[in-house]
Amino acid sequence: MRTIIEIWSEQPGAWFCLSTKRRDASWTDHFVSRDDFDDIAAMVRRWVEEKRDVFWCPHSFFDRRRLAKYYAAPSRMLWADLDHVDGRSLRYVPSLLWRTSPRRQAGLWLLNGEPSNALRAAFNRAIGADAGGYCLTKVLRLPGTVNWKPQYHRPVVKWLQRSRAVYSLAKLEEEYGTGPGRPQAGLVTFKLDGLGWREVIRQRGCEEILHLVTGRDWGDRSVVIWKIGRTLAEAGATASEIAVVLLASKVWQSKWGGNRRALEREVGRMIGGD
Repeated sequence: MRTIIEIWSEQPGAWFCLSTKRRDASWTDHFVSRDDFDDIAAMVRRWVEEKRDVFWCPHSFFDRRRLAKYYAAPSRMLWADLDHVDGRSLRYVPSLLWRTSPRRQAGLWLLNGEPSNALRAAFNRAIGADAGGYCLTKVLRLPGTVNWKPQYHRPVVKWLQRSRAVYSLAKLEEEYGTGPGRPQAGLVTFKLDGLGWREVIRQRGCEEILHLVTGRDWGDRSVVIWKIGRTLAEAGATASEIAVVLLASKVWQSKWGGNRRALEREVGRMIGGD
């Protein structure tokens, strides 16, 4: 579990998801926090003894809801259920590669920036991976556990490579057609003229985020930005209203400044544009 915990330790969210599947095909999501990291190995051993299939989400969450993509925290990773593709034959060999069954693999690529949903989809298509394997609700088999599918003879899910190589986001965006100047899924457009950020907060009844907008004691900036945006989105704020509040916040200016593309991308994620 050391490698999994190392990956999770680098993520911004508060919660991390392990999922188990029983022999009757029923699924259960189990959320752990950083305080639980030392207990994970024992939990996984117990599930394997109970003959459960065990899976994990590489990224983190802001709330204990795996199937609600709104709560998926930002990550600097791509991942894929490679099916029959041999990850070692790819131009970009996965930073982490593991065998999920005798003839199937899964992989994870570490990046130096956060990929868009468009890049996730384009990358998976290009390498011939499972078409839906890039989504934020995806779970992958956990290395070190057992694949209990009846057609197999209890193979152990094993690591094949752990190079921890970090790839250039800009290079991947350029190569897979999602770089600057190219249309991306998940972007939103908005009009900022005539909107006052204080009035937006008041009208939407979100005074509890006022200290996050004006304060400087941020901790993790991505977490604070996400909380501001999701609080407004859940209160029914429009994309334009969320954008004007974010632009007024000191935490946004510290992280992104006037980056319009980042604003469009992040607001799209906050209102479900991914």
